[in-house]
Amino acid sequence: MLRRAIIAWHECAQETMNRAGLRCSLSLITNDHRNIDQSEADAVFLVGTSLQDSKNGLSFPVFLMIADLFRTFSSFDIPADNGYINQRTLIRALNESDLPHRITEPAAKQIFQATGQDEINFATFCFAVITYNRWFMYANTMGSGKVFMNLDEFLALMHDSLVPD
Repeated sequence: MLRRAIIAWHECAQETMNRAGLRCSLSLITNDHRNIDQSEADAVFLVGTSLQDSKNGLSFPVFLMIADLFRTFSSFDIPADNGYINQRTLIRALNESDLPHRITEPAAKQIFQATGQDEINFATFCFAVITYNRWFMYANTMGSGKVFMNLDEFLALMHDSLVPD
């Protein structure tokens, strides 16, 4: 993935990645190199710009994260601009896929439980995977295997008014 992302960045970006460059690069990083609709690229760009301060173009680290999430989501054959996936389909696709990914079946179940939705779109998928990964990283105490706080407690902490945005 990293090699494809570097090639895509080199071919399609200048100092930052704009919407047109993102469309170009997403077609290079998908496994089937399919033609990406501009509406899909716009949806991915919107998610990417929400993760950084600059709204004019994506930085390489944000592009790398979003490209990896897009590659995973698009492997389910669901468009990123208006497609939704349910829990059963997501888990089945993850189990059947030979695509490396960082989301497991228990993680997918917890994501759907935390969102309280039957289906999620690309933006929710990105937010959920990023949030779950942060929780998993911080909740496990010093590699002991003991969970410091559960996901619901972590989400409550994120919404606490004492925690700055």
